[in-house]
Amino acid sequence: MNIGYITGLIVGGLLLISVITLTNRMNENSGQVSLYHTARVQHNTSVKWMTDELRKIGYRVDANAAPIVEADSTSITFHYRRYDEPDPVQVRWHLGEQQDGAGYTLIRTENGDDAVINQNVKIAGFTYLDEYEQKLEEPINPQDIRRIKILLETEPAEQWGRNSISTRYESSIVPHNLNL
Repeated sequence: MNIGYITGLIVGGLLLISVITLTNRMNENSGQVSLYHTARVQHNTSVKWMTDELRKIGYRVDANAAPIVEADSTSITFHYRRYDEPDPVQVRWHLGEQQDGAGYTLIRTENGDDAVINQNVKIAGFTYLDEYEQKLEEPINPQDIRRIKILLETEPAEQWGRNSISTRYESSIVPHNLNL
């Protein structure tokens, strides 16, 4: 056999292997990007919903209904009134039970109806500050709350390869309707 022919087969085989490897890596990276983007969108949607509602605490609530009903490090229950409804709604944001080591669920309860907002929440918590920016210790008196700090960290329900992708959000919210 000709040496040039054998060399051509070896080089061609190596080129084919490198193209296949490159294609597999591109597919893997594309899957990671899609998974990251989906998890990020879900995280951002739940964070926006929660922060928008927390800013409305006490909105158009009369003196008979307390703006904040109860608060602890994993939940907050409060009232606010929507524009088109005559009565205030009671909303509770809280963590559900841990699911087989995969994380917690973030649950929103409105007037007794539960809705799972986000799954695989790794870290979540509420911290409450008083008018002097001092952290309130539990049990928390809802009337002392002037600022709410949120910490929420989530990860996708499915992991891609060895990499773990998590999304973290921290914010400080001042509800404007607490009758200060």
